[in-house]
Amino acid sequence: MAVSTFASAQNTEVTLSRSYAAIGEPVGLTIVLETPDGAVVDVNPDAESWGDVRFLKLISQESIRFQEGLSHRIEMLVAPFAFGSVSFQPSVTITTDAGFTFVDLPVLTLDVPSILIPGEALALSRLQGPVPIEGAQSPLFWPAIVIGSLGALTALCLVGLISLRRWVGDRENNDALLEPLSAPVDALASAESLIEADAQGAY
Repeated sequence: MAVSTFASAQNTEVTLSRSYAAIGEPVGLTIVLETPDGAVVDVNPDAESWGDVRFLKLISQESIRFQEGLSHRIEMLVAPFAFGSVSFQPSVTITTDAGFTFVDLPVLTLDVPSILIPGEALALSRLQGPVPIEGAQSPLFWPAIVIGSLGALTALCLVGLISLRRWVGDRENNDALLEPLSAPVDALASAESLIEADAQGAY
């Protein structure tokens, strides 16, 4: 059941952190009001009284008890989504034991400067294609790439040549180590031929 606005909210103050903002730019909004003891105050972001301003985020909310009831303080962020002088009324819901009520608070105004040229329609337009920027590329760009490529190729050839020389050197060293083994092999072959020719004389 809805109850009287004047019976549920008194001494209302609504202030903005500043009176201007760009479109979609967050602005601080503070609400201070008094209610009977036990009342609960909530932001009503779906009310039509907000107009072209949108509730973004609740920053803080506190209630302080005093002799005649409760003092509520609500801080939030809002943002305008229209150009020009944008007027709106913040809205809250106050709930008591007797019921609830929607309360539209005093009118506020935000100045939102337009980014359009005077007389220009607010509409989406096709973006222009990419345009080459004269002088954006250094005249040394391509010569530097060629020199860098040649340098990399030269370094690769040097590495390959060094690897080949090491491989040839290692192979020659291995061949030199294997040559002394030929003498024992020849002596063994001579002994075998001598035994076959004269087995008794060999012993």
